[in-house]
Amino acid sequence: MKWFPDRKVLSGGLAGILAWAIMLGLSYANVSVPADTQALIATGIASLIAYLVPPADQDIVKRLNDGLVKLAQDDPNIPVTPPPAK
Repeated sequence: MKWFPDRKVLSGGLAGILAWAIMLGLSYANVSVPADTQALIATGIASLIAYLVPPADQDIVKRLNDGLVKLAQDDPNIPVTPPPAK
């Protein structure tokens, strides 16, 4: 899938949703957490999880391959087919 996010992005988003659900559960349990703190905690958890989750091997190979192709296209000494005009 072209528009499906990488594993790091997906894990960060899911962690953010889970953190939001925890904050919602805390409010139903009558635990007082200020709204600005809730947003800070949810953002912090999502960012931390996205940072800690390693990229998938497929994502690494895809980016490496794209980088190598770009280097080859930019080098006039390497005979490669130019990218199609958009």
